[in-house]
Amino acid sequence: MKTTKSTVFPTLDNHSIDISLTSAAELYAEPSEYLEAFSGIKLNHIKSQVARILNMIGRNGIFSEYTKHDISHIDKMLKSLDWIIPEETKAIMTPADWLMLVLSIYFHDLGMLVTNEEFEKRSTSSEFLQYEKNVYSGLYGLDYMKKVEALDSEIKPKFLYQEFVRSKHAERIKYWILGRKTDTLGACDKIIGEIDNLLSPLDDKFRKDLALICESHHLDDLNDFTKYKNEYRYGNDDKESVNIHYCAIILRTADLLHITSDRTPSIEFRLINPSDPLSQEEWYKQMAVKAVRPQVKRDENKVPDPLLPKDTIEVTAYFKEANRANGFFGLISYLSYAKKQLQRNCEWVIQAQKTQNSKYSYPWIDIDESNIETEGFEKKLFEFKLDQSRILQLLVGHTLYNDSTVVLRELIQNSIDAVRLQYLIDLKNNTGLDIGNIFVKWDDSERTLTIEDTGTGMTQKIIVEHLLKVGSSRYQSEEFQKTFPEFSPISRFGIGILTCFLIADDIEIITSSSDEEYAKKLSVRNVDGKYLLQHLSKEELKEELRNHGTSIALKVRHDVDMKDIEENIKKWILFPPCTITLEKNEIKKTIGYSQPKVALETYLKDAGYELDSKKIKVVEVDYEGITLAYALRYNDFFREWTFLTGGVNEKNKNSSLYPIGVCIEGVRVEFSSPGFNNRNIISVANATGKSAPSTNVARSNFEMSEGKDSLLEKIYYLYATHVKNEIENLYKEQGFSLTWAAHEASFILGPLINNDEREIQRKPLLMKALGDTSVLLVESELNRESVSPNYVRNLNSIWTVDSHVFKSAESLIKEIPTAKSVSNLVMSLYGNEGLLIDVKDKILCGYSSYNKMHDYALMNKMVDVIRIDHNQRRVDLRWSNVEENSEKKWLEFVVEPMHSRQFGIFGRSTSKIFIQLDDCDLVNITDEIAVKSMKYIFLFKGNELHDYIIKTLKDFNFGNSDDEEVALKRFMNTIALLIELKESNRPNLEKFLEEVFKQETGIVDQPLTPSDFFDKVNKEELFKILTKTKWNIFDPMAWSRDNFPFFYF
Repeated sequence: MKTTKSTVFPTLDNHSIDISLTSAAELYAEPSEYLEAFSGIKLNHIKSQVARILNMIGRNGIFSEYTKHDISHIDKMLKSLDWIIPEETKAIMTPADWLMLVLSIYFHDLGMLVTNEEFEKRSTSSEFLQYEKNVYSGLYGLDYMKKVEALDSEIKPKFLYQEFVRSKHAERIKYWILGRKTDTLGACDKIIGEIDNLLSPLDDKFRKDLALICESHHLDDLNDFTKYKNEYRYGNDDKESVNIHYCAIILRTADLLHITSDRTPSIEFRLINPSDPLSQEEWYKQMAVKAVRPQVKRDENKVPDPLLPKDTIEVTAYFKEANRANGFFGLISYLSYAKKQLQRNCEWVIQAQKTQNSKYSYPWIDIDESNIETEGFEKKLFEFKLDQSRILQLLVGHTLYNDSTVVLRELIQNSIDAVRLQYLIDLKNNTGLDIGNIFVKWDDSERTLTIEDTGTGMTQKIIVEHLLKVGSSRYQSEEFQKTFPEFSPISRFGIGILTCFLIADDIEIITSSSDEEYAKKLSVRNVDGKYLLQHLSKEELKEELRNHGTSIALKVRHDVDMKDIEENIKKWILFPPCTITLEKNEIKKTIGYSQPKVALETYLKDAGYELDSKKIKVVEVDYEGITLAYALRYNDFFREWTFLTGGVNEKNKNSSLYPIGVCIEGVRVEFSSPGFNNRNIISVANATGKSAPSTNVARSNFEMSEGKDSLLEKIYYLYATHVKNEIENLYKEQGFSLTWAAHEASFILGPLINNDEREIQRKPLLMKALGDTSVLLVESELNRESVSPNYVRNLNSIWTVDSHVFKSAESLIKEIPTAKSVSNLVMSLYGNEGLLIDVKDKILCGYSSYNKMHDYALMNKMVDVIRIDHNQRRVDLRWSNVEENSEKKWLEFVVEPMHSRQFGIFGRSTSKIFIQLDDCDLVNITDEIAVKSMKYIFLFKGNELHDYIIKTLKDFNFGNSDDEEVALKRFMNTIALLIELKESNRPNLEKFLEEVFKQETGIVDQPLTPSDFFDKVNKEELFKILTKTKWNIFDPMAWSRDNFPFFYF
């Protein structure tokens, strides 16, 4: 191709520059000078004037240090169009296309020109003042602000104005091309005049579109085809039409890819790397990038084939020294940004092809970094990889690390594992008996967090195959488990290192393994970037790390609050197996407790309890890999130790430091009392070894698994053992009766079983553990014995007796250390026939609504005999095992609790209502429609109320909606209440029921208005039945005046 004439232009330095149209793009554009629409334009003249202006950039220190400021960088951008634009697109581009594209390349970066006059007048620019204010207010990030504040006082104002101009230069050149004054963006009248003269031959529309294209390389609106048209004609000749959209795309691409050592990209540094903007300057300073070219594709045999379509750009760069990691990471950050921009460009061109019928193509979608070489680092570039099959399993159903303090936990527990493993290795090799140490240091001035351990360290293989492979844990590998089958790690997931990026972008890891000659230094910047590995002589390391160990240093971002680092570590680390030392502001402190008992004792003393008074003590017990410590309180009157409860103020900001919870190898996982979802019981547990259960990915809880169930079974067993020991102590050592001891069991058990069921993590396991504890009383053959709930459950049948006589007899023998049974006393009063129950049958005695173990013992049984004795004012119930596939005798409904002074009920005692379905033995039943015994109401067949209830229940769509369920609860609660009150003769029954609705407390979270209720239940029919019913209910407690305020003697 023939080169046009050149112009020799004198520079301000009195050197001459040979200006010529040398690129193919310029030669393709030159014929446009002869088109009518562009007559008067001389590219050679424009280029020479642009060269003169470019030569002024950097003369006052702005953009001066790292950028070559002459026309040569324009020539290189123009040259890159030879391969950026596909041949098939070049063939259809018009001279006007080329003219627009060449002019946009000439002018697009002129907005970065800053004269001395402009810099001195920077305070008159309102937008710069706002930009400066935004920087120092932390609007662009605290890290960016701190980086700027740390600059030298002479450099700082130039850097700030440089970055302001960099962010606004595209907008500046747009206004300059349009000939508009823009003092808010900087005082530059002289430059505007020169550009206006250069472009004066062009009409206003062409200049407007040129201005749009120049501005567009810093905008993200190239999907706006009304703004960037795919064809615009500036004259009648087809050669005078321009694809404005495609010109903008190509300018954007050439600007992104002009990153060789002669030019600074125009994108604002903080947009590339907000945490370290100055790193962008490092790779220019080092002149590291040697070439940017299209990559030749390989065929199916991996042989390069230049004929295959190209879609990837290859970057060649070289970094010579290990201490130049900043430059390397700066370049990697930029290329990551550029790759995303290329992909967007491609998407926009494809969109234009589909919607605008554009014929212009754009292939670039990737950047290959494999030719970026280093000396002093590992030549290979390491990066985090996902073990996809593993990581997907880990992340499903979990909120991964939503608490930045877990970084401390993760790194420390990784160190704990390494120290424990090294201790195991030393024991096997007989090379030492002392376990290693962990040292945590926080440097507030440098914002550097360092965690060092004298553990095993990491080999390069471990770094590559596990540390940098997310979801791959060294400890879970088959090779490791074969070598160390007895080792049980805390860390299982291989994602702990990721947590570092919650608080830092820059991470430096130095690690030494006794299995390798050299130590390793891993420099990590940004989770989605690349990582460099450097070999170090072990002599360069601290003495304690030379043989084996690891140091991890994090440059913590300024938006992360680290003032509570000590509290945050103590929150997680309770019982470390080695010494952990924290140094903060040159003050050193030891973290953690030696054992759970010491932790609780320390907490109780700090809370004001006097452990020396022999009224409070902490017990620690070990059982199959579990250590459980719990606090007890002594009662002088009852001579028993009960679980210490309460005392934890959750509103206290330090409540998370209270040593209550469950730990794995000394690292806390749960913050509630072991086995529960609240912190009612003052206790803490630590699980170690292979028996320790698995946690979820975020380690915020345990996985629901056999391991978790096994842990809970052991914890509940240890609680139950204390209860058992205390009961035995009462009647064997303290001289109380067996009845007294069994009665006290309900109070000793209280903190365990009187919780809201939702607060017990696994109630079936708790009841199973307590089920073998002898806390119940059973009589047979006139003998009384203490038995477990499981003993009762295994009986075919057992009786309960509800009467004042039996209750009084129970109270009497409770107070007297006697071997007599209640049956003995009753027979002495009523004769042999007064017992009513065969002496060989079993009677469950001392039933108490406070002792939930009674309910547990009867859970698998159903009443098949009900006997009333009107003379003794007594109800006997026989509870028998339910045979599989047998007909149900009763429908069972749980009754919600209620408290109402208005209705004369102070804590409703009814807990269940049973509706008879099938025949059972009803002895001495006359005209009663129901009986109430203990906490239960039994409604018999053969009356209108029963028939109405059965009919109404059939009308409910169980499980169909929440309203149906709530209405059903309302209905059964109302029936139970009226039975309990034994009346319905209210003046206004509807108003009475409305008041009942207001008083019910069990389902307030599911409000249901009376009108909603009566949509489900026929009001007239309900009132009719309620008013007709004869409320003849037999209740042996009806003859009690316990609810009256006065007592007569």
